[in-house]
Amino acid sequence: MSGTINYFAVGKMKYEAGDFNAALEDFERALVENPNQWRIFHFRGAAFGQVGNYQKAANDYRKVIELNPVEAKAYVGLGSSLANLGFPDEAIENYQKAISLNNKVEGAHLGIALVYEKMGDVQAAIESFGAAIRLVPRDSVSYEHRGVLRKEMGDNAGALEDLSRALEMDPKNSRVRFEFGDAKYNLGDYFGAVYELNIVLSQKPSLLEAYFRRAMAKVALGDHTGAVMDYTKYIAANSMSIPAFLGRGIARFRTGDFHGVVDDCSRVLQMDQENVNAHLGRGEAYALLGNMEWALRDFQCAIALEPENAGAYFGAGLAKIALKRKNTGCLDLKRAKELGEFRAEEALQKYCTGMLYHALPTRKSCCS
Repeated sequence: MSGTINYFAVGKMKYEAGDFNAALEDFERALVENPNQWRIFHFRGAAFGQVGNYQKAANDYRKVIELNPVEAKAYVGLGSSLANLGFPDEAIENYQKAISLNNKVEGAHLGIALVYEKMGDVQAAIESFGAAIRLVPRDSVSYEHRGVLRKEMGDNAGALEDLSRALEMDPKNSRVRFEFGDAKYNLGDYFGAVYELNIVLSQKPSLLEAYFRRAMAKVALGDHTGAVMDYTKYIAANSMSIPAFLGRGIARFRTGDFHGVVDDCSRVLQMDQENVNAHLGRGEAYALLGNMEWALRDFQCAIALEPENAGAYFGAGLAKIALKRKNTGCLDLKRAKELGEFRAEEALQKYCTGMLYHALPTRKSCCS
């Protein structure tokens, strides 16, 4: 008996030190001498879970329940194992059994919340994270996850509260700080977003999403050169990101780098030839570079793809007028005005006063 106790005690010490494989060896030896000691099965199940062997962990927790059916923590462990094995309904059932035995058992409410989160049941997850927080007020994981879900639901103020609490408990958690900065961005606090994302990137330069979001905040603040730099860093590792190329194109446009805009929009159109925003952006850049024929092609593509796009008609109208096709150009400006383009009225007065309009020809797509 003393040997069993020693193996078990040594195994627990190794487990608590994080040496889970060595702990498993000691728990195996302890069970040889005492095969019906449920506490050994419980710790071995926990160790199996730590090394990712969830099936063996589940088997050990079932053995604990067989030997001691009222041990609430065993149901929590089994629930966690089943969740990792891809059985969410059975996981929730075991978590709920644990709560029925002990409504203050740690891990059960959090486990249920994580399962609901993975299933996409956001409201149920938020409620369960709340229950976990009420039980363990210093639970940074629950605050973090609930904050992210609140942000996804559009409750950015609530997200800031939760993520702030998570950062109080874990200030070096760069993932939490990224979400915190993202919530500030969503609330229009662009200075705050840049400040938080600066910290994120000082802590974890490999978190590329932070470059992307910081670039968006810099655009909002008018720091277009800084935005181009951040988008470029993101694109270096994400060369197929259409939003990043479009974002950098916008920033380049505002710095006057119209050749760069053409390059970025062309890259988008290589990936998605029907991307209306890329046609519009490249069309505007071509127009400012004086290449009206190419500008007109892009605006006409945009119209073919989105026949109600006011900006496309406006751009096409100005390009046609520059190309001495005044009648059809004025018709495009007139259509742009009808669709709500506020710049069209001034252009009509400047270029088209006294014009008699003829019907526009049917357009065919130029994007195929």
